[in-house]
Amino acid sequence: MKSAVHTDTHGRVINTHNLAGNLEKLAKMLKIAEMRNDVMGRFHNALYLGDVRERLRILEDSGARPLLVFAMDLARSLDSSD
Repeated sequence: MKSAVHTDTHGRVINTHNLAGNLEKLAKMLKIAEMRNDVMGRFHNALYLGDVRERLRILEDSGARPLLVFAMDLARSLDSSD
């Protein structure tokens, strides 16, 4: 129960930094999620930061191969449209 409460608090802190636009603190929260082996926390922070490379690395590390291929194709198509 204590870890569930801690995770919920961590999520609220991430949302607060996201709403405030504090990218520096979001980057720190990404590192914290990485140390805690929190895959979803890492992915959400990378998403909020707009860090495509980190998102792809997370998908690769978690073994989500089909989603990784889809995300890579999407990133390539977005890059070519610029």
